[in-house]
Amino acid sequence: KTISPQASIVITTVADNYKNGKSGNNEIKALNDFLVAYCDRRGIAYWDLYRTTKGYGSAARWNEAGMMSRDKVHFTASGYEFQASLMMDAFAKSYNNYIRKN
Repeated sequence: KTISPQASIVITTVADNYKNGKSGNNEIKALNDFLVAYCDRRGIAYWDLYRTTKGYGSAARWNEAGMMSRDKVHFTASGYEFQASLMMDAFAKSYNNYIRKN
């Protein structure tokens, strides 16, 4: 903001992943809770991928659907493509709501 005050940013939260071989990563949950609170306090726009994808423990469903890579931290190409479509749908919905109100 100091360098480019007119710039807009959007923070995205992180999707659930596996830790120690188990779906449901408490560190990711805590990080996302912090990010959302931080953005809310400072008026920063964010897209909540974590809650959009059903939050804690959701990595198991993504893995069962074949959308997580073998490391169960990252996603497959189809997983990332699906996340991108979710994000674009959210942006379109938000933009359309803005246009309707203004």
